[in-house]
Amino acid sequence: MPGAGAGGFGGEAGGPGIAGGGGPGGPGGGFAGGGGDADPKKPDGAVLAFLVALNAKDQDSLSKLISSKATGELEKLRKGELDERGYAKLVEQYGQLSVVQVPPPQKATERIVVIGPSGQQPQPDRKKRSAANTGRKQVVLRQEDGGWKVHQIR
Repeated sequence: MPGAGAGGFGGEAGGPGIAGGGGPGGPGGGFAGGGGDADPKKPDGAVLAFLVALNAKDQDSLSKLISSKATGELEKLRKGELDERGYAKLVEQYGQLSVVQVPPPQKATERIVVIGPSGQQPQPDRKKRSAANTGRKQVVLRQEDGGWKVHQIR
């Protein structure tokens, strides 16, 4: 029946009359490693855009994608004050990660996006796992200037 069917999984085509999307990467997109949408107006897109800019050493984009309230290395990165050693450390820690999960929002102006090794599937069970065991990190985003910006990585 036209218009029926379910949305696709992580960027796959949807059923008849329905666009693809949905999936674990959040609304309208799949995992970052699978060609997600780097749109800073969406939490997962802002994280993807940040990871792409970090790998490309695109200082202009990084300064626009990092929150004005960020502290520590992210603040230095936003201002262009991070030395090469610090930058290399960030690329080593986060450069090969991609969006693996976008949990439901807890606050209207803050979102958390989970990043992990490329191709890692979200765990269906609710058992707590340490970040060291999964290689995952949480990216805290704040809404600023009509889009989402990286505030903290933990």
